[in-house]
Amino acid sequence: MICVPTYKSLGAYRAALKKRANLIKKAGDKSLDASTRFMVNTAKRLAPKNTGQTIRGIRRRKNKKDEWYVESWVPGKKGFKQNMWANKTDPFKQPKMWWNSGKPTRYGDGTHKTTGTPGFFSVAAGQTTKHFRKMTIKNTRKALKAR
Repeated sequence: MICVPTYKSLGAYRAALKKRANLIKKAGDKSLDASTRFMVNTAKRLAPKNTGQTIRGIRRRKNKKDEWYVESWVPGKKGFKQNMWANKTDPFKQPKMWWNSGKPTRYGDGTHKTTGTPGFFSVAAGQTTKHFRKMTIKNTRKALKAR
């Protein structure tokens, strides 16, 4: 048997819908927050562990538009995105690195030691997509059940 709520007035109905819409928005924010934390932890688990610089550089941030970003920066290398290099993403696909005498260097090409999962950021992003879907369904169901 389905229980259908009744409302005393149109105003009460609007108020209930507005409350539910706010709860759904909060559920989305909660899902994003949990998923970015999940991605940071997953990327840190899969990242190279030699010196720990890559792991320390993985973090999340929120921009002015309330959009979350998870990224990895190599300390001391201004503007160099470690995650883009590890995933072979342009324009960081083959940077010229000091340890390779300034020659184009790809992640895992043998010019340095890689101890993490190649493409670790892509792997973490794939796992995060699944996690986000689960979290969104769970949090939206909770919001819709609330009165």
